Amino acid sequence: MTRPDDTHELTERLMAGETEAIENYYEEFFSTMFHQAQRSIGADEQTCLDLVHDAMLKMLKSIRVMESRSKLKAWTRKLVTSVAIDFLRKRRSQLRLAQRAAANTETEASIEELERVEARLVWLSESLSLLDADSRRLVTMRYRWGWTLKRIADAIGLNPGAVDGRLGRIVEQLRSQAEGVEHD
Repeated sequence: MTRPDDTHELTERLMAGETEAIENYYEEFFSTMFHQAQRSIGADEQTCLDLVHDAMLKMLKSIRVMESRSKLKAWTRKLVTSVAIDFLRKRRSQLRLAQRAAANTETEASIEELERVEARLVWLSESLSLLDADSRRLVTMRYRWGWTLKRIADAIGLNPGAVDGRLGRIVEQLRSQAEGVEHD
């Protein structure tokens, strides 16, 4: 396992494609990547493992020298989120193709799934827009930009625990609202 103070060296070695550095990165960040994949798309274990695999391949193409573990961890979360978004876009595109094919064949399940995904995205977008400015800011920093709790706390003048608590309440509020909506 790599030491916390060797991030610069690790990222340089990753850029060079060194096998041992790749193994060290994978060992250290697998859990972070897997949990970010789960959080991003809420899919089954195998799909999340596939996203981690895709993120590792993308990491090898896009890694840059970084000076701290916190920056590398935040970058890793953002990388997985980007891969998850690409996955969802591809899936949505596939569903749209299936919808077009529905004119000639019976693909009602695919059409219904696309409609559920679209309804969920519309609902989530509308719900986020209804949050107060401070809540939207916290959600954006954490889930869009991939900031750590500490970074957010430093930016807004709170401690990480308070930020975590606020984000937890926001997510719980959205979950409660989602239970009353017809789509999942």
